[in-house]
Amino acid sequence: MVLQCGIDECREKNGGCGHLCVSTVELNYYCQCQPGYRLIKKFNCEAMQPNMCSIVRGNR
Repeated sequence: MVLQCGIDECREKNGGCGHLCVSTVELNYYCQCQPGYRLIKKFNCEAMQPNMCSIVRGNR
């Protein structure tokens, strides 16, 4: 395995993060979600509250 120093993992494909990719001083990175979302499996974000527009109504 070859390690490359000074590479910003967030520059390429957002580090694989669904929302935000945060680079750290140690040249590591982590994913973070927008407000109202929570991190799922280290890379994806899921809404904490259901989106009112996505709720299907049975009766109108």
